[in-house]
Amino acid sequence: MIFLLALALKNNVLAGSPITNWLWGGSDTNFGWIQMDGHINGDAVNGASFGVRIDNNSANGYAWSENLGWIDFNPQDHCVPSPEIPGSGQYQAASCANPDVAPNGISVGNNILSGWARIVGIAQESVNGNSGGWEGWIKMSDTEKGYGVDITKMDGKVPPDPTDAGPTYAWSDELGWIDFGEASYVYLTASLTFEPSSPGGWDNKVYKGLDNNVDVILTASKTGGNASGELTYSFKCNDGNVATEYTAEYTHSCTYNSPIGDNQYTLSRIFNPSVTLKQGDIISDSASARVEWKICGNNQTDLSNGEACDAGTGFNGSCEENRTCSTTCQANICSTSNQWNDWKEVAP
Repeated sequence: MIFLLALALKNNVLAGSPITNWLWGGSDTNFGWIQMDGHINGDAVNGASFGVRIDNNSANGYAWSENLGWIDFNPQDHCVPSPEIPGSGQYQAASCANPDVAPNGISVGNNILSGWARIVGIAQESVNGNSGGWEGWIKMSDTEKGYGVDITKMDGKVPPDPTDAGPTYAWSDELGWIDFGEASYVYLTASLTFEPSSPGGWDNKVYKGLDNNVDVILTASKTGGNASGELTYSFKCNDGNVATEYTAEYTHSCTYNSPIGDNQYTLSRIFNPSVTLKQGDIISDSASARVEWKICGNNQTDLSNGEACDAGTGFNGSCEENRTCSTTCQANICSTSNQWNDWKEVAP
């Protein structure tokens, strides 16, 4: 049975890390090779660039088989059930529910692919009852049955013995086992940490005080992956400014303005600076840090000696006389408009 129906694909390069080379399958039908990537090598099938990538722990894109046609790795975005009319880049099937009646698509957890891909031609033929009862689903893993595709085992090498291949197999009820072992997953992972460069007021990387600004130094690291080439670091302070890119520098300084302004006193502000790494054609998922700023009492940031209750004097506006605060950096933060009079900050 050969299914080669048309599907219009966009000629764009997907985000994320590509799965390249070839899969082999299936054990019950020997339908042959599946090409996982067509745009990095410059190949085009039916006039379209294609490929499968993993981005933010989800798979997306299409693979190609001479005998099966397109294989969709994120059918949740493309399949529409009959009689619904498919839009651009979509296809129609008798049903879009997989056999587990679970969310479609493929995710990555602990390096294992889970979820479902779908053979588009079989799905399309099911609308008119011409698929021979086949539905075209491919399951990436099943913990109860003891199989699954481990992305770290996709190294592009032919194992000397199939029994040594490790967890590289997906399953199709119609086609049998599909081996990902000869595919290659090229990826890059990153981490981001920060250290305060503004003096005083820091407690477990939470700033407590009313200074005009706070400075932090971000440090990015490559934590894993088999991508090669020159590294580029793209930092975002997430303070409203655009990203700053470096080809050699792996540190970056961010300056954050005080949460106080316009006579309205915010109890805390959280910033999430981030970094993305690029090496060769591979772009990592974004890694982020958490910078928290808490307003604390009367601008006295000597936490070791505690902080006197100022009853709203200094920078805190006017508080009711019966408001109290302790010497453990617990403060009433009030504004002249009484907007925050019911708020009370307690340090962690």
